[in-house]
Amino acid sequence: MITELGNGSLLRGWRMAFDSEGDLCVDFDDFCRVAASIHFVGDVQLLFGQDGDFGALTLSELAPVEGELMNRFMLWISAKFGSTQEMFVALDAALDVHKKGKVSREMFVAGLQNGDGFEADQEQMDAIFDCIDTGDVGFICREDVVFLEVDPQVRQRESYKLKGGKVREWKEFAALQYLQNARNVNSTGKPSEALHPKHRLAPRPWQAGTFETIPLVLISRRRDREREARLRAKSARIVFKHHLCACFGNEVRAVRRSVGGMDEQDISVLDLRRYCRKVDMPVNFTDLFSGLDFDGDGICTLEELCPERAEDLAKFKDWAQKTLGCCANLWSCEEAVLARAKQRGSKGGWISETKMQMKPFMEALSQLGWPGVTRSEERMNVFSSLDAFGCGLIQPTDLAWLDRWSVPEWLASEPDHDAWAKLKELFVTTYGHPLRAWRVALDRDSSNKIAWSEFQTACRKVHFHGNVGGAWRALDADMSGYIGMREYDPPSEALLTSFKEWCGNNFGSVKNCFKALDSDRSGSVTLPELKRACHKLKWLGCVKTLFESLDIDGDSRSRRDASTGKRALTLDEISFLDTWLVEPGAEEMEAESKTAELMAQQVIKAGQRTPKKSGWDEKDVKHILPLSPSKAKRAASPSKEQGEKLPPARPDSQGSCPSTQAGALQSRPSTQQGSRPSTQQGSRPSTQQGGSRSSTRSDSRPALRQFGGQDWEGFQRSAVDHHQHVRSAKGLARSNSSPAAQRRLPNV
Repeated sequence: MITELGNGSLLRGWRMAFDSEGDLCVDFDDFCRVAASIHFVGDVQLLFGQDGDFGALTLSELAPVEGELMNRFMLWISAKFGSTQEMFVALDAALDVHKKGKVSREMFVAGLQNGDGFEADQEQMDAIFDCIDTGDVGFICREDVVFLEVDPQVRQRESYKLKGGKVREWKEFAALQYLQNARNVNSTGKPSEALHPKHRLAPRPWQAGTFETIPLVLISRRRDREREARLRAKSARIVFKHHLCACFGNEVRAVRRSVGGMDEQDISVLDLRRYCRKVDMPVNFTDLFSGLDFDGDGICTLEELCPERAEDLAKFKDWAQKTLGCCANLWSCEEAVLARAKQRGSKGGWISETKMQMKPFMEALSQLGWPGVTRSEERMNVFSSLDAFGCGLIQPTDLAWLDRWSVPEWLASEPDHDAWAKLKELFVTTYGHPLRAWRVALDRDSSNKIAWSEFQTACRKVHFHGNVGGAWRALDADMSGYIGMREYDPPSEALLTSFKEWCGNNFGSVKNCFKALDSDRSGSVTLPELKRACHKLKWLGCVKTLFESLDIDGDSRSRRDASTGKRALTLDEISFLDTWLVEPGAEEMEAESKTAELMAQQVIKAGQRTPKKSGWDEKDVKHILPLSPSKAKRAASPSKEQGEKLPPARPDSQGSCPSTQAGALQSRPSTQQGSRPSTQQGSRPSTQQGGSRSSTRSDSRPALRQFGGQDWEGFQRSAVDHHQHVRSAKGLARSNSSPAAQRRLPNV
């Protein structure tokens, strides 16, 4: 019947009935449809599934001789010419000028059997030509030989160019021009390079609606939004970490002293928002928290904020617990007691029992056998994190804080690839495929990343009792705090990514693709419908694996197709791909990191050039350098002669200007210690009897010049440095003196 359909040629009948695209295979639904159209009354299922595979029927399975001939001819073309287009060019070169582009049967046979040509007789060459000339017109064109390509990707690309490729290329060119010239979005250039709306080449407003529906424009918009969001998050994270290191020395110290919550460990949304408002952080809060909270649990942990420092602390805590039971026991152990006694020395140079310097602390750890003593970076990370105030001292409260810190198991573990291999094998045994295990057990929220809690839940679900932390570390090599699908299983990530891109290139989005495939409006897409669409639009992935992995509740009868009762995909099961963020490649990630670094440097420089306060406040001065009541009274009293300028004060050796306090407060109204300025109802405060209003008002600029040529922020920094120096000097004198001398020292 197939031979009669092909006018005496089995291969032509195969191409005309089953394989119009030249894939040399047909699926079961198309085979049944064609068999019914030609009135075949045999056992279709037995004929199609002779080898037990009901996925596809190839030409070699239906006609082994003809199939072997076509496969041998395709391999010969690849070895002889490299591609089918090169073969057609060689055949077309021997034709006359008026016959270019059309190769007849005689020229085809003569051109391929000359010299070391293809080994076949005349009957076999005629059969090959009939397979190519499906219309029986007597000649073949360039697009007719595309299906003979061995590489399916090259075959798809060449078919795209020759069959309808001109129209698609024109649409893509128009879309690229629209994206480049439109002012509202400009992914390829700067906004200043966009054309003026009245330019003759600029997109017209009434054309915007049409351009916005082109799949290429939709994909470009989505990628631009995702890239900009990543850049803003990375830049905000860099600015925030720079601020913490500049103000506190390191991130752990900042969390313990100011940024963290009551537990001094993690940063919640409210804690971060409160701190950003307090210091007037020059970044967007949403972008900042997105750059800090990698796993999306609403809390920024130490391992997310500073992974390297947190890893060193976690390993130190794990060693202390295994050695002494807890970190607090480090203070009372014999080695630490001897180190503190050695620190005091024979002359009693250090008498404090509640503080320990770095050198004796490290000597005690070295005697206890801590392996991090020999690594300078790890040693400094641990000590600087425990030293909450940056004074070079360790206290028992610092070790108690480390005991309170809830360390995740993976942070102190070493990568265990054998444990991950066993766990992955258990996932495949339970769910059948790594992608289905990802969808069913791991990534339940469809975020394309799994957190530590989700990973633990999945391990308990499959009853894995091995090294869970080591398996996590084997996947999370960059210590990002989460695991992406690319780290979990690269082939599964490539499968989903290619399907997402295929939906975007052909339909604009996965949602539009589902609506196009659901032709009967049943709200579901069966496996045959999905296979037919993927075959027609040339998606080269495994449709069956994709279908079984996405159909996470396929065993439920309520989710099956209403008309056929078969397993089916619903929109809820595949719509997550529209919001599914595809991780960029290594080169793109490196370029984004450099761009984010430049953006962060611009924000930091702008913050350094622009002071946070345009003026100054008396409360700030009192907070930095509190004055005695007598000095405050003299500082608040007006000068004898209005408008008299005080000579500029000279900073002392510590950089502060204590002599400028009176001059700085000269322009303020007369106040008493701890009280507000006296005012009358309905009148302004007066500073001098009989003085005019203009004489009592003064500008803040002359007062700022009295800070030794510094602005207000410079004076603040100098005053803080001076105050801390006085506190540290008096504290050291108190600790090194006798009890009688300590009582004579003033309180600091």
